[in-house]
Amino acid sequence: MTPTQTANPYTEFYVVGTEGNASGYPMNLTVGETGEFVVGITNHEHEAMDYAVVATLGERPVGNRSVRVANEQTWEDTVSFTAQEPGDHRLRLLLYKGGTVEGEPDDFLRLWVTVSNGTS
Repeated sequence: MTPTQTANPYTEFYVVGTEGNASGYPMNLTVGETGEFVVGITNHEHEAMDYAVVATLGERPVGNRSVRVANEQTWEDTVSFTAQEPGDHRLRLLLYKGGTVEGEPDDFLRLWVTVSNGTS
């Protein structure tokens, strides 16, 4: 006999600064500077799940991870990227369940990053 699941299955998908806080994101960089943040997944799907996480800065891919997360476990990893062009850029984090990057993401997060050319 299997106990009844008490909650609907879901996945937590989040981004935090490198200190583990909901702050300290790479928001202001200069061209050539590296920004870092931590992306995390907590699995509440009632079974082990495969996930793919894709990070883009503007239209440029800056990270791609595939990971298997056991039920009720959390995975975190640091993503680094180098700012290449000045301007305001949208940093997007896309989450795909099933481990393959196909179709629309199951969830997404975004941050805005301002990149200066380093001159005053």
